[in-house]
Amino acid sequence: MRKSTLMVMLILVGAFAVLMYLANSSLGIYRPDIEAAQQLTRRCEERGDIAEGSKVKLRRMDGSSQRKGPGLNVEARPSDALLARDGGLVALVRALALDALSAYPADVAEALRWFKLTLELPGGATQVVHLDRPPDGSFVGPSPPLPRRWPAGGAG
Repeated sequence: MRKSTLMVMLILVGAFAVLMYLANSSLGIYRPDIEAAQQLTRRCEERGDIAEGSKVKLRRMDGSSQRKGPGLNVEARPSDALLARDGGLVALVRALALDALSAYPADVAEALRWFKLTLELPGGATQVVHLDRPPDGSFVGPSPPLPRRWPAGGAG
């Protein structure tokens, strides 16, 4: 091989290494969210709370127009078995909030003041609810109240 070919190869390998380092460092701020979402997905799958093949999605927010302070957006698709259970949606919302608190590092979890949960329901419907978390660490909500079963007019 010629020297010029070796130099080009060396430059390309070096550029690739720098690119990988930069990608890793720029995604590092999202690492807690990624790990927490994976942990929540595993827990929900083990309990049968989410639809098969779906994932729990998380996104931390500094605030919103309706909520003050740091919070967490959570998206999930409940399983049919959970939807058929009496009080299943309320149980899922509370479980997701509690599991999220334990999945994040303590400093992040303590700062969370609200949860916005978007539930993807059958037939393309979505249900958005909020849980507030006062400084005492309890939960207030869900708001608006959830039906005991889905669909809302079902038995129960």
